[in-house]
Amino acid sequence: MSILEEMDAYTGKITKILHQHHLEILKVSENFLRGNINNENFLDFVENFVEIHMELDENIIMPEFKKKIEKYYPFLFDTVIHEINAEHLGIRNIVCKVKISENKKEYLVEVARRIIISTYKEEKLLFGLIEKHTDEGDGDRIIKNVERFLDEKKKK
Repeated sequence: MSILEEMDAYTGKITKILHQHHLEILKVSENFLRGNINNENFLDFVENFVEIHMELDENIIMPEFKKKIEKYYPFLFDTVIHEINAEHLGIRNIVCKVKISENKKEYLVEVARRIIISTYKEEKLLFGLIEKHTDEGDGDRIIKNVERFLDEKKKK
């Protein structure tokens, strides 16, 4: 069974666009681990699509939702954000190692595994809190900010 199958049933309105990104990230990462995507194509995907998603998390999602959720769960939310940021940094560090290593496959496998774990944590630990504690008006505004961010990245 794939983690992708478990996550495919997600129905949150506010986090829907993020969930769609996660499905793509999981699909590509799992296909790489199964040997269906070569090193170069996976690295390109990580450096582009995954990097944009991590920037979105760090620059829009976490700051916006921190304001909403920290009053309910101040220590939990800070811990979750800290873990996600640390995972992003870890992924970026391993990508740097890939570029200078002769054994790219070993490092890329670790990148794929970390991406899957990080994605799972975001979906399971963060999305429920976001959906529960963000009203529809703020959710719509944040969704528009997310869409604007992604549109700007596509233009580059």
